[in-house]
Amino acid sequence: YSIRLFPIGGYCAMEGEDEDSESPRAFGNKKPWQKIIVLAAGSFMNVVCAVLIMILVVGTLGFTTTTIDQVEPSSPASEAHFIEGDIVTKIDDTKIENWNDVSIAFSNAEGAMSTVVVERDGQLHELKVTPELSEDGRYVVGITCKVSHNPARAVIEGTKATWNMTK
Repeated sequence: YSIRLFPIGGYCAMEGEDEDSESPRAFGNKKPWQKIIVLAAGSFMNVVCAVLIMILVVGTLGFTTTTIDQVEPSSPASEAHFIEGDIVTKIDDTKIENWNDVSIAFSNAEGAMSTVVVERDGQLHELKVTPELSEDGRYVVGITCKVSHNPARAVIEGTKATWNMTK
């Protein structure tokens, strides 16, 4: 047994792991395939723990969607007739999967006019917008995205976030 100052993480000392033991249950007396299963299970549970923590973080903080939350007045998006609730589906020839795709598409346009396809009330609309250079050097159009806290979607997004950080 072990008492730790911070009760986080896992600690496992198996009989027969570091010393000889006569017990048939001792780790050192197990067959190689049994040892592999025990060690793999520990590593697997570390991954499961990381995914669960990330799901909780994502669920609590929320995650971006492709739905427009706000349109700044007198912005290129306002002049192009974007409205709150529009769902961005495509920019030029790029299919939009997440809000990061929106930022990248406008950045790649480098100030050139872009054709944005949005879904509004179940119908697709094409809007033309020209990104402008912001003070921090990014191309923006004056829209922000909605942040969702949907628990089912948090499971998907948390798992994706864990995979992306692992890569």
